[in-house]
Amino acid sequence: MHKKFIAAWLICFVMVFVVGFHVDLGGTASGSEIIDEHTFVDDVGNLIKFDEPYQTIVSLDRIHTENLYAIGAGDLIEGVDVNSTFPIMVNSLPKFTFTEDSDIDRIIELNPDVVLITPYINSKHASFVTRLETAGLKVVSLAPDDLEEFPVYIQKLGLLTGKSENAATALETFDSDLQNISDLANQAEEKKSVFIESSEMGYLTPSKDTLPYLALENINANNIAEPELSNDPDGEMNTYGLDKILKNKDQIDVYLSIVGGVDGGADIVSIKQKEAFKDLPAIKNNKVFEMENSLIDEYSFRYVLGNLEMARAVYPEIFDDVSNFKNDEALTRANFSEIVIKMLHAPIYINTDSSYYDYDRYNHLYGSYEDVPWDDDQFDYIETASSRLYIKATSKVEKVETFDKEGLITKADVANFFYILYNLDASDTHQTISDIANREDEKIIQQVVDANLLPLEDGCFNPDQTYTNNEFISLMETTLQKNTINLIEEIQ
Repeated sequence: MHKKFIAAWLICFVMVFVVGFHVDLGGTASGSEIIDEHTFVDDVGNLIKFDEPYQTIVSLDRIHTENLYAIGAGDLIEGVDVNSTFPIMVNSLPKFTFTEDSDIDRIIELNPDVVLITPYINSKHASFVTRLETAGLKVVSLAPDDLEEFPVYIQKLGLLTGKSENAATALETFDSDLQNISDLANQAEEKKSVFIESSEMGYLTPSKDTLPYLALENINANNIAEPELSNDPDGEMNTYGLDKILKNKDQIDVYLSIVGGVDGGADIVSIKQKEAFKDLPAIKNNKVFEMENSLIDEYSFRYVLGNLEMARAVYPEIFDDVSNFKNDEALTRANFSEIVIKMLHAPIYINTDSSYYDYDRYNHLYGSYEDVPWDDDQFDYIETASSRLYIKATSKVEKVETFDKEGLITKADVANFFYILYNLDASDTHQTISDIANREDEKIIQQVVDANLLPLEDGCFNPDQTYTNNEFISLMETTLQKNTINLIEEIQ
């Protein structure tokens, strides 16, 4: 998969920047054509000409929105569609639908330099597009048909916004990250066999050369549906069927279900409860995982995260390895977050619905830590640990949260983590603790000590004690080994 991507990207890069901006890579009927730095053909065949990069944008597709932020053009966006939820900054922007006349009027009144849409919008909401164009707005329709067209699509976004250099850098990083995941997966001692369910209706599975299919190829796993997939499928999915799953049940080491899309796969609980599946190795060994459609089946830079999550599910011994943390440095809050998510093999949390930005409901806004931007290397681990309440903000002032990445983890922090992780109740017997009276977390510490999860020293808990990375990893290994509570279903 990555080799195909490298070839496409190199062709685009070399021809655009060396040969003089005339690129014709084929692909869609309308062509994926970049003529020069001010002219290209969009994906419904319109010739797009502009003298200077656009300064104000309305993005009516959440994938466009994500990718614009990824190439450093987020500050140009003045409005988005209602499905745009990432990064958090989009939630302060005006949001629009394709079906309300009032929203069309609002876009026209906003008068952006360009409105970004997709060919789907052209097809399904033609009158909406016509009204925008009749009002004199510039409308550009983009959407890659396959991964090989992704670089051309991103370069077009770069040209429109004056961020071509950023786009090229982002593409290099994208390809390098996919290659690194592939290289790591190739170190697996035993190649795992996987079934991907993309819809529960008929047990559909991704067709050849779709993004989920390519991701499975990239992580060096066997696709048990491979012999049944057509070389030229009519759609994004092939029917596999229950009979074939049961025929090949002994081969299924890992069962992945793509959730969040239209008619998506079943959830973990439903899959595990199917009587017909009880003998699958994946069921017996708790190797059933959900994959977010928005990560694994959409043309955004977060496709890398989708590949990583798939690799973590299939080869946790490689991708959740914490050996690089085994040292005597002080355990920071950021490293604590990454270590616990990896050692628990917990799936990364992402926000897919604007309702999850309800501060009053969740007491935390996803992506709102002022010192952990959305493109921070440990963002996903920190947000996942926070969403599970394993770790809390260090300060909150009028819903502005600070995480303090380099702050040190204390024994009291670990007590809170164990309390949440094991869902502890009060014990009938209590150990006497001499140094936690009147603390806000006194009850939590008491229950953790009573559960024998953290020791006392001469009757003292020492709540402000800190850890080295080695000390905490050793504590986690010991605790997970000796505790008989089954955490797998809770973590998933």
